[in-house]
Amino acid sequence: MKPIFNAIRKKGAIAGILICAFLLRIWNLDFQSLWLDELHTMVEADPSQSWSHFFNMLRCCDQHPPLHYVIERFSFSIFGHTAYVARFTSVITGTVGVYAMFLLGKTIYNHRLGLIAALLTTINFYAIKYSQEARGYMLAFTFAALSFTYFIKIVKVPNRINALLYALFTLCLLYTHYYSLFIVASQSLLALIFILQETGDERKQMFKAYLTAAVIIILGYTPWLPFLVTVSEIKSFWITNISDAFMANFFSEYFGDSQLLIPVIILLLVVYILHATLSVYKGEPRKLKDSPLSFSLFVCICWVFTTYMITYIRSVLVVPMLFPRYTIVVLPAILLAVAIGIALFKSNSVKAMIISLVVVISITDLIVSKDFYNKVSKTQFREIMQFVADENPDNYPMINERTSAQNSYFIKYLNIKSDVFSAKKEDLVDSILNKSSDKYNLDGFWIISAHSEPELDTAKRRQLETSFISTRKGEFMDASAELFVSRELESDDYIVLRYDDWGNDGTQYPDIQKLAIWTGAIHSQPVSIRKGKYNVSILAYGTSAKGVFPHLNIYFNDALLTDYFLTGTNEKHQFIFENLQDRDIIIKIEMDNDLSIPNGEDRNVFLDKIMLERLKE
Repeated sequence: MKPIFNAIRKKGAIAGILICAFLLRIWNLDFQSLWLDELHTMVEADPSQSWSHFFNMLRCCDQHPPLHYVIERFSFSIFGHTAYVARFTSVITGTVGVYAMFLLGKTIYNHRLGLIAALLTTINFYAIKYSQEARGYMLAFTFAALSFTYFIKIVKVPNRINALLYALFTLCLLYTHYYSLFIVASQSLLALIFILQETGDERKQMFKAYLTAAVIIILGYTPWLPFLVTVSEIKSFWITNISDAFMANFFSEYFGDSQLLIPVIILLLVVYILHATLSVYKGEPRKLKDSPLSFSLFVCICWVFTTYMITYIRSVLVVPMLFPRYTIVVLPAILLAVAIGIALFKSNSVKAMIISLVVVISITDLIVSKDFYNKVSKTQFREIMQFVADENPDNYPMINERTSAQNSYFIKYLNIKSDVFSAKKEDLVDSILNKSSDKYNLDGFWIISAHSEPELDTAKRRQLETSFISTRKGEFMDASAELFVSRELESDDYIVLRYDDWGNDGTQYPDIQKLAIWTGAIHSQPVSIRKGKYNVSILAYGTSAKGVFPHLNIYFNDALLTDYFLTGTNEKHQFIFENLQDRDIIIKIEMDNDLSIPNGEDRNVFLDKIMLERLKE
């Protein structure tokens, strides 16, 4: 009964870890919008596109191998072309990656090390982050771990099955990310060393196993070589020059830049390296494979530093290519090393204490410090395009200079019918102002800015506002959309009060097109409005004092209609007003909580405009 009980306990432990891994990865999966790179996945893996178009996109526009996209394409075909489906694929991949780390640890030493490695991967910030992203990084992580698992199995048992599985997982890795080439380079170096350490039949068996795997890998990767050649010819890239401290920076990022966790991780790595180094001087076996500690350290060092060294040299000599998330293929080696550092402590109580400490710090940093599952950190493409879809009944066209290709997914998904102009926005504004062709003879248009794209420059905006008025603006995380409508369309049904339509009240600032309210209230000139229901929009922002922003009361002919607090961004406040007869009104805006304190803080209001849009019956 005891062996059965132990077997159940072992299976229960890894099952529990996998369940936790899955939950940490699927929690609030669709909370954030797809960001730029994820939208590449949505566009390029669109199942409605032809396969020739698919491969052309990978050659010209998103230089990655095809496996992740093929998996996503089939997933979209079966379950639907949605963000949730795209990310769920990464959730599954990330969970499998936890099991792959279990196999790696178990193969290099024992079942307990496998469990520790799996647990560390379960709570690792980088592994969770990229398990919630519709990109191939966790697929690369998983295949890197599986590739090395069976690479090590060949060293221990050089048979045909291990050779075939090593070749299979390595091919999958090669078809997932180009950094896999550096992993294979490190494995080739290790294989040569391990073969040379053998003698007689053992050397022949190991050589035969690696040769079999190498032939399969070369033949399997040959069809992709033309794509690899094309990518290798790239001489400029979006990645900038690398810092001298890139290894330290990358390492910190792998663990979420946690100031509490990183010292613990470094200490465990030091323990591991010292023990492995000392074992060499204690008469360990000549063959590395016969000493798990020395063997694992040699594998991990070669795995990490060969990958870093090649990419560093190429970044210096050819084109910058080192970027943190690309190096996720070395993260399994680092997590394995940390796991071994924990396993080296002889006392089970000490091991449990260290594991508990790492788990508590990691989860606290993830959920409390970073608020990972509830804090917006990605460009809100979804929200900005939903705003345009909701606020664009006239289907005005959109100027989207930099991200039109990526936004095509949301345009399709939200069934937006507007035309899209993707040239330089200042040039397009000139064409619209000059009505250079029928295409640019417009009553209105949107300007979309996202992914750190600068908005329209100030001089061009002033020129634009001589003929067009901004009527709607949505601002979200790293994204904005603004609707400009021709001034010729203003009528009794569409009234705009700009910063200079308020008599002598307030202080006008033409440079920023704002009216400042320092204290008290401002009053508009009389405004003639017809009977009907109006959508009233106020665009303004405030400055705070003692952490509180200005509070506004809005009056029409001394009748209080609404009140609200401003924020520090130029946001739109809307309300519905029903006018029962044709008449003139005076709009009054009152700040009732003015405060100025000696340290320089002062509550002030900066008004952009008020718009009254008569709703159709």
